Amino acid sequence: MTDGLQAALVEAIREAPAWPFGLYVHIPYCPYRCPYCDFNAYRLSSRADSDAVVEAILREAEAWAALASRARGRFRTLFLGGGTPTVLTAEQIGRLLPGLRQRLPCEGVVEVTVEANPGTLTPAKVEVLLAEGVNRVSLGVQSLDAGELQRLGRLQTPDQVRRSVRLLRQAGVANLNVDLIFAIPGQTPESLRRTLECALDEFDPEHVSAYCLTVEEGTPFHELHEQGRLVLPDVDAQAEMYRTVVDHLARAGLMRYEVSNFARKGCESEHNLNYWRHGDYLGLGPGAHSFWEKFRFATVASPPAYAGAAERFSAGAGASFAFVERLTARQLMDERIMLGLRLAEGVDRQRFYADFGCWPEEAYPAPLWDRLEQTGLILREAGRIRLTDEGFLVADAIIREIAARGAGEHALTGGASTPERAR
Repeated sequence: MTDGLQAALVEAIREAPAWPFGLYVHIPYCPYRCPYCDFNAYRLSSRADSDAVVEAILREAEAWAALASRARGRFRTLFLGGGTPTVLTAEQIGRLLPGLRQRLPCEGVVEVTVEANPGTLTPAKVEVLLAEGVNRVSLGVQSLDAGELQRLGRLQTPDQVRRSVRLLRQAGVANLNVDLIFAIPGQTPESLRRTLECALDEFDPEHVSAYCLTVEEGTPFHELHEQGRLVLPDVDAQAEMYRTVVDHLARAGLMRYEVSNFARKGCESEHNLNYWRHGDYLGLGPGAHSFWEKFRFATVASPPAYAGAAERFSAGAGASFAFVERLTARQLMDERIMLGLRLAEGVDRQRFYADFGCWPEEAYPAPLWDRLEQTGLILREAGRIRLTDEGFLVADAIIREIAARGAGEHALTGGASTPERAR
């Protein structure tokens, strides 16, 4: 990253006409690390560590407000992710959320989400969350089978999950997302169905996120997989499990609106829809990513280094980023396709033309679209390009092929943020 690119970002934000749609806040601590997790997360060892991050986030928020003083409008969504935000104490939550509202234009926020893991919620924390405007909770359930939880390295039990859901519902949480994982080692179609049926019958969630377990490089699971000590269900079994998820959730009234996300009508995550629709967002906290004014950038990942950078930023010494990238038109087109095809609504062809001056079929080889349509993987209708049910089964492969066949040199590398996936 060059100093010139960082200076260009700072100048673009200084002249930004409007605040982004979404505000993301990253809490990097967890009570323990799951062996499949590749997020920027650390085991919380002391109250002093989390205190330092909370104060640094508030300093960073204040600095952004001063830098983007010409921006108009306000955030529409606020998302506390991690990590596990609910490892914070009730007092820390009670400082962080109002502190953000005091420093940034959050008065128009309509959706406030917090990610939580069973065992980290208490009545006092839930009371503060609701008092500070949280109206959506995403709970890391993953499975309701004790053996599967153990194989995932989760320390929670199914009973802890049930207690957490009861606590949230009794407190008045009316928009609950249940986070699930499928294709767990040793998982069977029957055990997956039991988890789905129990989650739907007992929790009646408004939203479900269901992710196929992936083995990410650098995680303990990756090492075990490379050694042949971690056996995952094969591709056909994964596809059948995904069909089971889609069918069970649809029968319960939760419709797929993104590859891995399902909701009752009106309960879709507005924050995450903004990601997938290629909207702007600002990220605060260690390792948080942002996309604003055609720049993608991220803070430093280490909490102590982040705290130092936030202090310098708030003191007027300038922002310091782990990386800054100014996206080209080619990259923006690739991301529009990559993100849009993940959605049930698909890619809006007219918006694509308005933003890039060409149709998707002109930006990417027309025969490729024809072949995908003829093989039943995509539909082109009502001004949109979207995946079929069969296309969703191989969505990642389709997206990679389209991007790699683009007219430019840029190929997708997964650089866009991936919101709300298994913690």
